[in-house]
Amino acid sequence: MRFFILIQIFSLFSILFSSNFVKIETTPIKFFIEDVDSETVTFNRNNQDLKVGETGIVVKQMKYENNSIISIVTISKIENGLITAELSEFDGLKQESVPHGKWQPAKGDLLVFRLNYDRIMSISDSYENYRKTIKAISDPFLNLIHPDILSATLYSRGDKIPTKKGIQDVCRTHNIGLITISIQDKLFINDCQSFKNLYVFDLDFDEVQTKIEPFYNRLELYKKSFENNSYDKFYLELFDLN
Repeated sequence: MRFFILIQIFSLFSILFSSNFVKIETTPIKFFIEDVDSETVTFNRNNQDLKVGETGIVVKQMKYENNSIISIVTISKIENGLITAELSEFDGLKQESVPHGKWQPAKGDLLVFRLNYDRIMSISDSYENYRKTIKAISDPFLNLIHPDILSATLYSRGDKIPTKKGIQDVCRTHNIGLITISIQDKLFINDCQSFKNLYVFDLDFDEVQTKIEPFYNRLELYKKSFENNSYDKFYLELFDLN
């Protein structure tokens, strides 16, 4: 009973003190694999509102109550209550000097989605529109990762412009689940690993005369990024938002 009351208090706190109007699902959801082949897993939707493009992990139960993440999964199809997700390698804990198992996903293994969806990074063309994005998604239970981290990491990699692989690596390193992209009057929210769009919201962004390239940050590491490409066109193509 005490635990239930605490949950209600936290929920009320979120409603009263959050200034956000963008509602996104960030609570982790668990499933069990129903079927598996060399490239995909299948599981029951169980009335959960999952979306194509969401990514998750496969967890293998080991001996002595130990668990291990063995694969990444990305939802590719939802049909008749069944969800199909594509398998890919998990290398987040990879250490070449340490032996690693050759475990394969199997029926009954645990699936966890939205594990890091409470950690969000934003791409905006100006400080003003970055602040509007932050205000729209602000929530006491979300961790907003500053774009300075993205800028510094991409620059240290030698990336002259943002790339899909570069952004994915940053998100993997810092356990970031979602990335927002503000373009014209739309706020797009994408999965940071699959790059698939999950949400689109209307937002009254400012028309700025000078857009910060390649995105708003305070480090000024990039002087000119897009050459003949505009900010809008570049990110519409990079995240396949057309």
